[in-house]
Amino acid sequence: MLGYTIDPVSKRLVVIPDEAETGAQLLALYLERGSLLAAVREIHHRGWTTKSWTTRKGTHRPGNVWDKAKLRWVLTNVTYAGKTLHHGHILNGEHEAIVDEDTLDRVQELIRENGNGCGGTVRNKHGALLKGLSKCGRCGAAMAHHYTKKGTRLYRYYVCTTAQKQGRAAGPTPSLPAQEIVDFVVQQLRKLACDPDLARQVFEEASRQQQTSIPRLRAERMRLQRKRQHQAQEIKRLMAAIAAAGCPATTASSPDVWPPRASSTRS
Repeated sequence: MLGYTIDPVSKRLVVIPDEAETGAQLLALYLERGSLLAAVREIHHRGWTTKSWTTRKGTHRPGNVWDKAKLRWVLTNVTYAGKTLHHGHILNGEHEAIVDEDTLDRVQELIRENGNGCGGTVRNKHGALLKGLSKCGRCGAAMAHHYTKKGTRLYRYYVCTTAQKQGRAAGPTPSLPAQEIVDFVVQQLRKLACDPDLARQVFEEASRQQQTSIPRLRAERMRLQRKRQHQAQEIKRLMAAIAAAGCPATTASSPDVWPPRASSTRS
């Protein structure tokens, strides 16, 4: 991670001074600019890249362009405050902190205020039909669904995720009105559904795929049956070995019986 390396002897995190300074500046920059996108734009302006490093096998991994997701990972990482996350609990770490806890807390508060902690379900609460399906015609990135409110009116649109993460200069494709795109797609689907030749082709293709999958499914069923028989034989062999060793036989009422038998008691 940016700012640290792993000591080969102690296996603990050791601070890399130059990277640590960059990590601290990232947090300060976010507090100064007030948003992820504004901070990312300034990072691009300064020419910063993510951490470059070399693997144990000697392969060099160069740094990449910063985006909102990568920056947010740094901003929410408790490691930078000398902490460690263990089974959901934040504990004091054995490494040196890069920033103080107060700075990290102020960053987390700003992230919550900006609403960047919402989950995918919340972001898609309006049921965007083309979410995960539409692509940017310029860079090929996914078109994410967003919305804004003005009074009681809701305006939904799709925006290129490259522009969303790295700024409009990196993704010049304009935002597109969501309802107009959905209406157009639905209209085209209706036209296709009324095409008798296409309906026949779809039916023939579905039948072909079904016929093709039957031999594969039969082979898979036979494989599972053989596996089940093999496991049953292995259980018998183990039980015979236990009996030959003079161990008491396991009764059906024992909780250690495998496989478990269905109870004959009826409610």
